[in-house]
Amino acid sequence: MEEKHSKVRWDKVLKNYRDGYSYEDAWEIAVIELVANAIDARAKTIKIKFEDLDDRINLFCEDDGEGMTKDEFEEYHNLGSLTKEKGGATIGFAGIGAKLTLDLCEKVYTETSKKGAGKVLASEWRFDHIDKEPKYRYIRANNMLKSSHGTYVAIYGLEVDNFSIERLKYILYNNYQYALESIEIYVNGKKLESPIKLLRKIAKKHDNIKSPRKSKISFVGEIFYLDDDGIQELQNFYKKICGDESLYKSWFDIVVHGKTILREEKFGLEKNVPLGEWRNITGYIRCDGLISAVKTSKDDINRRVGVWKKFYHQANNVIAKWLYEQGLYKEYDKTIKDESFRRKLREIEKELNTLLKSFPDILDNITSGGSPIKPKPEGTLPVEEETNIENLPVPDSEGIEEGFMELGGELGRGTHGGPGESNEPIVPHHGDDEKIEAPKDVAEGGEETKVRHRTFRTRRSRIGIAWERLDTKTTIEWIPAENLFIINENHPAAFLASQEESSKIFYTVHEVLRYIAENFVESKTDEEKINIFWELYERYLRILE
Repeated sequence: MEEKHSKVRWDKVLKNYRDGYSYEDAWEIAVIELVANAIDARAKTIKIKFEDLDDRINLFCEDDGEGMTKDEFEEYHNLGSLTKEKGGATIGFAGIGAKLTLDLCEKVYTETSKKGAGKVLASEWRFDHIDKEPKYRYIRANNMLKSSHGTYVAIYGLEVDNFSIERLKYILYNNYQYALESIEIYVNGKKLESPIKLLRKIAKKHDNIKSPRKSKISFVGEIFYLDDDGIQELQNFYKKICGDESLYKSWFDIVVHGKTILREEKFGLEKNVPLGEWRNITGYIRCDGLISAVKTSKDDINRRVGVWKKFYHQANNVIAKWLYEQGLYKEYDKTIKDESFRRKLREIEKELNTLLKSFPDILDNITSGGSPIKPKPEGTLPVEEETNIENLPVPDSEGIEEGFMELGGELGRGTHGGPGESNEPIVPHHGDDEKIEAPKDVAEGGEETKVRHRTFRTRRSRIGIAWERLDTKTTIEWIPAENLFIINENHPAAFLASQEESSKIFYTVHEVLRYIAENFVESKTDEEKINIFWELYERYLRILE
């Protein structure tokens, strides 16, 4: 049979590549990749220029790197350049560069000259929207290179949604500010200043980060302690240059081949720093050996690989030692703290349950297993409205179905798991209340006793609270079957609250009452729910008096 070629939708391939980045606009990705390629080519100077055309721009990037040979230039026009390999000495291992924007621009002009070759090569590259594939041709060079070697790339008519010179500078600082010590980067003729010299100048405490002896993972860096005035000075520096003071981040940036891959890495030490001090600690670590763990988008690390785990462990030890020497390290006894908070959590449960008794309608909505404004998803078992029982089949210890249980019912004598209705034998179970005993004849090996068919109308009247790590972005989740509110430990707000027990207690109460007001109050307006929240909170404070 005739062998056929697989078709490639290049527009979709390019879009899929772009979707892997944490930046939405294609021009931002293009800038990141162009600079990465220039750094890989060992450039000492990178010049970026642009022409604003309203909803489009012309973007230019020139570097004085090593340039490309004829074979390398040919390979440059392929998606996924074979001349770069992950784990080598380059950050642009994916071989993507300007080609990511081909389907969004009019054309890409490239000019390159290999160091020592003395020959200039040039091409014009465009995306054929009829054939839906990139096409290029070699042309006579326009002599745009000012250096005897290097590469010049011009992207014409690139579609943009949100372009500004401030945003362009933000992208460069966020990704390459640590490369500015050894590389000069210009934007429309103006050189970008390095923030590292300023950091060293204003730092109250400062030290170098060095690899442990005999380490297979080599890294270096610097740790800084900035007081409030120092933080403000650095924020003013960023705000003046790119209009965004949020570029200042606490803890550590991880830099690989000049590119910032991670920001605000804490190495699991956040709980060992006193509250109020952690935002003053900042720094960076250069570790080119992590290149094999860098993801294709170059803005994240694969934390499952061995090279990252070794680096993480070694850097943790180095930084912990520095924190201890500076008097910023405190021992964290998780067992003692957790046990103390568990006891306090039980007190909060009692207080909130006492509070809810004053709001029977809200308590009824919570303990009924549903929510008036959050209908049950399709597929749930129907509720018997007269008895308020959800008939859930419950197996005994041998897997044989032994009647039904009320969702959320108290455990005790009756069918396995709680009271319900059944014509089958009673299954002994002591339940939550140890005082409840199984029928004597069954417990002591007597004859099985049949249960009379009857209907129960019981429901749990208490709520529970727990702190757990959830794989969601929500601050809190509610488990209807257990009347349980779970605070998500993985949420950033929960982490901040966990620094001190008092703030953790406040956060717990706030999140539970907020969730109750939002989900169990029969109201059609947010304003009414907010008012209910404050009423609940004020009543709670009265209980504490």
